[in-house]
Amino acid sequence: MSSVRWVQPRPCAKCPFLQRFVGDADYLRPGRRSEIINGLLHGASFPCHETVLHDSDGEPVAGGVNVECAGAALVLLRAGRDSQLIRIAERMGAFDEDEFLARNEDVRVWPFKEAQRG
Repeated sequence: MSSVRWVQPRPCAKCPFLQRFVGDADYLRPGRRSEIINGLLHGASFPCHETVLHDSDGEPVAGGVNVECAGAALVLLRAGRDSQLIRIAERMGAFDEDEFLARNEDVRVWPFKEAQRG
């Protein structure tokens, strides 16, 4: 496998896809979780906020090492779906779906249909 990380190995503590975050009111604007899932299904990427570089005003800046959110990847993969980035990473030998799912077997994320509703 490649040494380049394309997908976070596990969700971070503030991942919006963890079930312990009951609603977007925790820190997402209403409907944002659904937007993220729908974007992923249409080729968008959703980097883990811990891997995105920000400027002094808190705005994302180019050139960061943006790694796909593990929670979003889990929601998709557990529903038998994937994202464009996941497909590319698999083809390049930089991501193993079975290994990723096994490593995150204990992680409780929103089911796809619920995450998609927002």
